[in-house]
Amino acid sequence: MPRPNMRRRVDAAIKAADHLHDKDAAAIQLLRALADALDAAYDEDNGGSVYRKYAGWMSPHIMNAMRALGLTADSGPKAGFVAPEKPNALTELRARRFQRHAQGGGDVG
Repeated sequence: MPRPNMRRRVDAAIKAADHLHDKDAAAIQLLRALADALDAAYDEDNGGSVYRKYAGWMSPHIMNAMRALGLTADSGPKAGFVAPEKPNALTELRARRFQRHAQGGGDVG
């Protein structure tokens, strides 16, 4: 079994992504830590059996982190992934006004 290099692949995916921002730093750090842990589990002495078992445990977590960051083919910008936009001030004002009205305090006109 060839030596794994999940961290290198994760770093390449992060570098290629132009939609990531500073707010994604914690998720990126988590993804890199998961990749490092998976790579560290490899041991040539046991023929990779520990690595395969560890990969079975870690792979879903790595994939979930990658999807959350839009780094997979089914979750990235090319697949229609769009980060939610923060509403503008007028939209927020209207929402608060509507909420007040719904609670019986004022009109929405």
